[in-house]
Amino acid sequence: MNKNKPTVNEHGVYTMTEAAQALGVTRKTMQRYARLGYIQFYTRRCDRRRVTTGKGILRCWEDFY
Repeated sequence: MNKNKPTVNEHGVYTMTEAAQALGVTRKTMQRYARLGYIQFYTRRCDRRRVTTGKGILRCWEDFY
């Protein structure tokens, strides 16, 4: 995970892959973080993708640093 604070929009919506890139981890690690409760993802109705907010990404990063 990057030690630098991720540059994301707090009100933006990010897919699991985009969230992993923002935090500097792999998608598999992001799935583990979601399973352990460090970050919460929601399923979008229109395309059934799992997404989170920028605020969720920042909260996850703050849990580690």
